[in-house]
Amino acid sequence: EHALAELALYRIFEAPFYFLCAWPIAASLAAPGTSRQGFFRRGFRPVTLAPMVCIAAGWALNLAGVRRPAAFDGVSEILVKINVVLMGLTVGLTLRRAAPFRHLAGGARLAALKFVLVPAASAALAALLGFRGVTLQVVAVCAAMPVAFMAVIASNLLHLDEELTGSLWLLTTLGMLLVVPLLAWAFTGQFDRI
Repeated sequence: EHALAELALYRIFEAPFYFLCAWPIAASLAAPGTSRQGFFRRGFRPVTLAPMVCIAAGWALNLAGVRRPAAFDGVSEILVKINVVLMGLTVGLTLRRAAPFRHLAGGARLAALKFVLVPAASAALAALLGFRGVTLQVVAVCAAMPVAFMAVIASNLLHLDEELTGSLWLLTTLGMLLVVPLLAWAFTGQFDRI
């Protein structure tokens, strides 16, 4: 559960970045013939405020010293599993146009960035900033994650290249079959020496 809390802190600004920056920028790159005017309005949906409101509420409760009820002990493990299933289902329903074989070269380039360069740079920066142990491991794992399901959903909602996005999601997710054992090996004492 400690690593899950570290993960939440690491990703705290991810939702605001997606919903306030990335999606409106993606909307500005919408398919030809789509009006570029009001792209922020097209990319921003009021429902996207929910994660940010929940983050703010959690911060407020934490700062107020409110303790988590004992009934919630162990609930996060169940909620994480439910969340994984729901995200997989969401992506599966939107992957109608994935053609991974057509995008193998792009997938290989993205995998090199996502699985080698980004985790190495992130872990090195975190180590330089003095992070150790579980925190450093969380940084490395988060940095090595595949293309996010949010990219697939944004691509579908904003009518971007759904085939490319779905293919990259699929290829980088399959790449995790190699990355997870490497991360497990790295965590068997390699980060403790840093």
